[in-house]
Amino acid sequence: MGKIILATSIASSLYLTVMLKMLHFFKWIKWHPTKFLHVVDDALTRWIVLFAILAVVSALVYLILMNIRFVPAIVVGIIVGIAIAFVAEWVIYDLSAEAKSFKRLSIPFIVVTTTATVFIAETAIFHREQIEKGNELPYSASVIKYRENEEKG
Repeated sequence: MGKIILATSIASSLYLTVMLKMLHFFKWIKWHPTKFLHVVDDALTRWIVLFAILAVVSALVYLILMNIRFVPAIVVGIIVGIAIAFVAEWVIYDLSAEAKSFKRLSIPFIVVTTTATVFIAETAIFHREQIEKGNELPYSASVIKYRENEEKG
């Protein structure tokens, strides 16, 4: 279980880090993703620290989303992804709660965040369902009994 969480969080944080770099490079976001890490001097180290932070956050989101039941994973992923994107940009821009503030939000950033969250949600919910299934056989027990009787006779 721990390996799955680790692999999922590393994959999603790698995706997010690369996409944030691309969004910033092509100026699709007007803020710098590593600006809050101003205490670190080297630019590469800032991106590595951002990757580590995103990996931890991804693992936490995985653990939270793993406990969601009765709602399709895609719906949960989209809602949580949009919420994370809105909150992140609201904090970054220090926006007011007015309708004109929505114009400053970056749609590419919302799409990237939502995509990563849907990936995490789909993986978390799929693996939770697999754990709940346990060692359930993919066929009925009567097939096994029939074959056992065939081999004896």
